[in-house]
Amino acid sequence: GSHEVSANDFNAVAAYINGERVAFDIANGQISGSGAIVNVYPNPATDMINVVVSEDATVQLVDVSGRQVIYQTNVLANEAASISTSSIANGVYLMKVYNGTNVSVKKVVVNK
Repeated sequence: GSHEVSANDFNAVAAYINGERVAFDIANGQISGSGAIVNVYPNPATDMINVVVSEDATVQLVDVSGRQVIYQTNVLANEAASISTSSIANGVYLMKVYNGTNVSVKKVVVNK
């Protein structure tokens, strides 16, 4: 069964940078003020999610209820980090990529 996600599902997502609440723009999955460039592929993902960030960062995958699914530190700038989806159920997730100055959020679909 597929799970259709509407923008309403993301209205509960509040993003904070240094304690300041910032706007979450669901149209492109970016938090305003983000300077890091994040590429996530393939999307939808099957057995693996690859993440490439323009700066060293930490990657966190959370489900739409905000529960942390994967936490990966030390993702190096411009090097693809591969995250296995073997322990993740099909569905829609938010990938948060952050370091000291930037936060980026992308919607990732896992469909195995």
